[in-house]
Amino acid sequence: MSLPRYLGLVLVFGLLLGSGVTPAAFASKDSEKQAELKARQAFAASRYDEAIEIFAQLYAETLNPIYLRNIGRCHQKKREPEKALDAFQDYLAKGKSITPSERKEIQGYIKEMQQLRDDQARERDEAAAKAAAAAATPPATNPTSPNPTMVNVAPGPNPNAVTTLPPPNDPGNPTLVATPGSRPAPEEHHPVYTRWWFWTVLGVVAAGGVAAALLIPGGVSKPTCTVAECK
Repeated sequence: MSLPRYLGLVLVFGLLLGSGVTPAAFASKDSEKQAELKARQAFAASRYDEAIEIFAQLYAETLNPIYLRNIGRCHQKKREPEKALDAFQDYLAKGKSITPSERKEIQGYIKEMQQLRDDQARERDEAAAKAAAAAATPPATNPTSPNPTMVNVAPGPNPNAVTTLPPPNDPGNPTLVATPGSRPAPEEHHPVYTRWWFWTVLGVVAAGGVAAALLIPGGVSKPTCTVAECK
């Protein structure tokens, strides 16, 4: 190894010892950066639970408030207002080098999460009220489908007769029920000669024939000529 290179290594090592930074600290910083990069990748891929776990571990190891901000952002994306508010408020309380623009940005996040918290509470109350109203309302009955009613049908004179019976609980909507019965006896057809008017007409016709026969010449009336003339 050349002398200038050796002297350079000694100088670097001396500076490290003078500043209190050890090789183990370099390894720790490198591990922190790798973990932070992994957490950011999870956040960008919407794997918020994984990102929260890594950021929480980094905060526990370093106590850097910036990780509280990142945890709040993850809960904000998951629409968990209470957890996001806790993380953002802790970040504002513990951050020592927060710029005015960044503080304003975090306060905007806090306002957004407060609004979301109120909206979710109102939705839960409305859902509970609807559920209570549905439980208190009795089930509606179907008026068009009443319970069937047994009807005893007696034979009647008309087989095609129809009787209207109102169904239960619905007097204004009668139901048509067919009532079977015996058919009416067919009308008897008697011969013409058994009718009284037939013999009456026949008697009148006979009497007229007799009268006509008596009036015809050559009948039983007296002759108008003498015996000698008629010969």
